[in-house]
Amino acid sequence: MMRFVLNDDGRRAIARTNLTTGASQAWPLPDYWWAGDMMMRNGKLVLTRRHSLDPGETAGLYEFDPATGQLTQILALPGAYLLLLGAAEQ
Repeated sequence: MMRFVLNDDGRRAIARTNLTTGASQAWPLPDYWWAGDMMMRNGKLVLTRRHSLDPGETAGLYEFDPATGQLTQILALPGAYLLLLGAAEQ
């Protein structure tokens, strides 16, 4: 199971938990990142980015690879979170 977590110290992370063994692993997200909308696609997690305080980051779809911990923008698109909401309804 993959989920977004907020640590006690305010750091955000994506966490994976094996529901059979209870083992878990977490990967930190960049500062000011909110990953409230996500879905799995081809073994990778697709996250939306609505707004950033960092001018180097834009709204859109980002792919998170649990195998490497890398976060990569795959599409710059304002309102990208609406795509995941539509995909979840199908």
